[in-house]
Amino acid sequence: MMLTKQDKRGLSAGKQRVFNLLQSGDWVLAEAIRQAADGSEGLRRMRELRAAGHQIEKRRSGDSRHYEYRLVAPRATQQTTLFPVAGTTERAD
Repeated sequence: MMLTKQDKRGLSAGKQRVFNLLQSGDWVLAEAIRQAADGSEGLRRMRELRAAGHQIEKRRSGDSRHYEYRLVAPRATQQTTLFPVAGTTERAD
């Protein structure tokens, strides 16, 4: 998944680190997301990515109380931007 220059300018450092961690599409523990954002703000940064239109899935990690998350890669026909361009009609699910 590629970010445009406009997307990169709009990311906070913490949100950029969370995006970089999730962009592989692998399942990532919530604790790793927190560490990537340098603290408890990790899950907030992930929610910001969701609000920007990225699909992030959640599941329980085995039989534990812990959760894992992953960024779902958009279809090849979709334009991927973190921040919709003014005047477009992109939907955030």
